[in-house]
Amino acid sequence: FCSILQEVVRCDTLGVQNHLKSAVILCRALNRNLSQRHRALDELVWPGGPQAPKEPLLSPGVSGKAYSTEAWTTYRVTGMPRDELTQGGFFDRLGRAEAPDDRRFRTKQFLASSFMIDVAFAFLERISADHEAVLFKVRIDPHSKCLHVGYLEKSTSCRGEYEHLYPPFSAFSVRSVVCPTRSAAARGLAPRSLQDCWQIELDAAVDNLLVPHSLPIAPWS
Repeated sequence: FCSILQEVVRCDTLGVQNHLKSAVILCRALNRNLSQRHRALDELVWPGGPQAPKEPLLSPGVSGKAYSTEAWTTYRVTGMPRDELTQGGFFDRLGRAEAPDDRRFRTKQFLASSFMIDVAFAFLERISADHEAVLFKVRIDPHSKCLHVGYLEKSTSCRGEYEHLYPPFSAFSVRSVVCPTRSAAARGLAPRSLQDCWQIELDAAVDNLLVPHSLPIAPWS
């Protein structure tokens, strides 16, 4: 279901466009029920670092922070074409931009991330051989936080992913882009690991409504 919804949201093909209206209604419903903007103050949950209480010890309705690999940080592992990362590619351009405003972009689809880096790395094996592995580190402002992200652990039937879900067209700013420390030739037939990942560090926008609609759209994220 998730992959079908993502395809409808991000694709421009005619067949997909016939389903776009239904997808938009569903996206709106998810955002209305999950995002921090629409949740009660005592339901907000944020990545609190390794000293925070673990789920399910953090019972529904408790305000505060849940256990995470690092405080105010979530992780996403995905694959994308090398051209998006190397010189002249989308993330290469944003990572090299001097002006902070020129480092901002919006996503084309939902962006799912986890409080736990180990959960994110479980998706490494799903990346096709012709795509580069990318680790996104999403930083959240500990003071202003993020109004449009949703915390799924208390609502999902797929427990244990500790997911922060950003809706389509969420805004981010690129802090840095770091290439892998091990080449494909050096890796050979070994499974991919952290040293084989591009690492892209992002700042999540505090409020999507306060960011220009004209920001570039990332073709992959």
